[in-house]
Amino acid sequence: MREVWDQYGFDESSKTNSKKHISEIGLHLRRWESHFTNQKKVQVRKIERIHLETWRRVLVESGLSPRTANKHLGTVRKILILAVDNNLIQHRPKLPSLTEPKG
Repeated sequence: MREVWDQYGFDESSKTNSKKHISEIGLHLRRWESHFTNQKKVQVRKIERIHLETWRRVLVESGLSPRTANKHLGTVRKILILAVDNNLIQHRPKLPSLTEPKG
C-alpha cells in the first residue's frame, strides 16, 4: 500500500498535498500497516473487499467516528485508484462509506 503511495501518490506540485494532508495520509497508512502486520501483510494486488470491511470494523470498534473511519478508507480508496490507473491491479474492491451523523 505504502509503495503505491510513495511511487504514484505524492505530487509536490499538487495543492491538495499540504503538510496536514500528507500527515493524515501517513497516519492512515500506519494504522493500515499496523492492522495487517499483526495478521499478515496484504499486497495491494491481493486486497479484497473483506480486507476493507474488516479494517473498517476495527476502526469503528476502536472508537473512531464514522467520519474518521471514512477518511481512513478514503485514503485506501485513493491508493487503490492509483494502483488501477498505473496498471498494478485491474480493478479495486469497492466498499460504501459509513453513514455519518448530520450536524
